[in-house]
Amino acid sequence: MKEKTFAVTHPPHVRSPLYGYMFSWNDGEKETFIPVSLHGALALGEHFDSIGYLDMVHIAPTHHEYVELDYRRHRAKRLQSLAKATEGLPLAD
Repeated sequence: MKEKTFAVTHPPHVRSPLYGYMFSWNDGEKETFIPVSLHGALALGEHFDSIGYLDMVHIAPTHHEYVELDYRRHRAKRLQSLAKATEGLPLAD
């Protein structure tokens, strides 16, 4: 069985300001591509990483189209912001 992988690319032919990235994943049988925003690419990267898919940027780092998104750092920042926002609020019963 093939490895389950995902990748984010920033193809030069995609000119949409909203969906400037291409997110793809391969479940071992077929590969799927969808245009996404930067926010979408970060969220999908975080999700696919959490369910065990491998990021192609780490498998083939010299591939010129792969974009390395630090979705782990992005998630940590989001959690830190959430913690600050809820600081001092009473705990739920």
